[in-house]
Amino acid sequence: MFLTRRKKNLFLVPVILFAGTYIFFHTSFFDHRWEPLQPLMNADSEASRLLKFINLYHYKCNNTVNAGNGSGFHVCVDSAGGIDLDKKLTLYSVWSPGGSAFEKVLAHNYSVQTYIIYSNDAAEKDFKNVNNTYLIKTSLVANDYHDFTRNSYGQKTINTIMEYSRHSHMDILKLERPSDEVDLFEVLHFMTMDKLLMDIRQLHIVLVMDTLGEDYLYSWYRVLYNMFYKQGLRLYSTTASSPLCLQVTMMQSCVYWLSWIRDPGDQVFVMHPPADLGTRELEEKRLLNYIKSTKIDCDRYLRMTQDSMLTTILPPLDWGVCMDKPHGLPEHNCVTVIFSPDHETQLQQVLRSHGCRVYSYDLPLEKTNPHTSRSNFKLSRSVKQDITKLLRNKEKISLIDVTYPNLDWNILSALLNDGILKNVSQILVEATLDDSVYGRHSTILRQMYSELQRLEAQGFKLFDSVPCTWRQGQQKRKGKVSGTFSCYKLSFIKGKGKALKFRKSS
Repeated sequence: MFLTRRKKNLFLVPVILFAGTYIFFHTSFFDHRWEPLQPLMNADSEASRLLKFINLYHYKCNNTVNAGNGSGFHVCVDSAGGIDLDKKLTLYSVWSPGGSAFEKVLAHNYSVQTYIIYSNDAAEKDFKNVNNTYLIKTSLVANDYHDFTRNSYGQKTINTIMEYSRHSHMDILKLERPSDEVDLFEVLHFMTMDKLLMDIRQLHIVLVMDTLGEDYLYSWYRVLYNMFYKQGLRLYSTTASSPLCLQVTMMQSCVYWLSWIRDPGDQVFVMHPPADLGTRELEEKRLLNYIKSTKIDCDRYLRMTQDSMLTTILPPLDWGVCMDKPHGLPEHNCVTVIFSPDHETQLQQVLRSHGCRVYSYDLPLEKTNPHTSRSNFKLSRSVKQDITKLLRNKEKISLIDVTYPNLDWNILSALLNDGILKNVSQILVEATLDDSVYGRHSTILRQMYSELQRLEAQGFKLFDSVPCTWRQGQQKRKGKVSGTFSCYKLSFIKGKGKALKFRKSS
């Protein structure tokens, strides 16, 4: 009897271990809101998500060069994110028959040093009289560490080719499917794993819809997603073999030419990819997840009592101004900038009582053209001159407060574009989620999320989030708010320094 019970207990041990491992894996892998990636329920959903991704550009390139009539690629030559074709450049191309226009235009017209990776002998005839071209005959394969034959039997990886050519980076890389046996997404996946795409300034890839299976579609989506989030590449151009391939749905035999640039820097607006299928509900959920999850703790907040100004370790009332060193509001000699249509706000009075110099602006923007897009606003000349003068005198701005209905996101964008926030310790934004023209539209929500990501890229971390309707004197739960509001007061602080304690997103 004892032996039977012992056998049953021993049998339960692996079952319990398996169940515990499954629960841990499922929780850590699938509970993350947007990453790691999650496969969708069917091929139609995967096709819709992938089509949405390649249709919505991350970067707007205003100046492009068409690389030949036989090519669907456009080379970006913008000053911010493009390349200068007048300089000495290197191009690597995985070539397939019938696709030589791109290489010939760049090699012949712009003297780009071009390396052709090929396995079909037709390349030798096609590039025989083309200057600035070098032929590398091999079959390209993915750098899969489990494939011990990957650099033998007439085949090589991109890693080996770069090492052989003694190049540490590529200015331009063009990739087509290497062969019927090797999928291009597999090559890109392992290049991402090896961080090879980090050393490429411009990438052009050909995506061929050989099949509409959900695994195939998800593999492509995962690669493109990781190219944005892990390799710092930004999609700026997509063309297709037929207009229907972009307008209706993905169809088998559709061909897409995708062009990417290296991230142009945090002073240039980059639109983040859609939240999965990019619906309004998903975009709103992603934005609210970010807003409701603080990244840093603040122990001492600025607050006002009936008698005096003081700091406290109690939860904040309404100000959302951190006093923690080294990046919090200093006890003396602080400089603050207020953007508000009101002549005098209560926060301005509080800051003056604290001994801060307050610069207030009620008309901070001017339009660059008659349209009302956010990208068509910039800081007015007088505001920019004042702030530049402060920074020229080696003054550091302790705090910027943006409380300006209908212009809140425009002001934040202008500050990010000019790089002013790099010399600011804290910023408070009264962020309205409902656009005055379009309401809570999916594209507008994605723009808002993208601007908050750009704010984080400039070194800011969210430490306080409270709905605008919660007025002074009302308490809130620290670090998290519940429910959906149309406006939030967001507080950000430079996220460096030992005095700030990082916390996990809730």
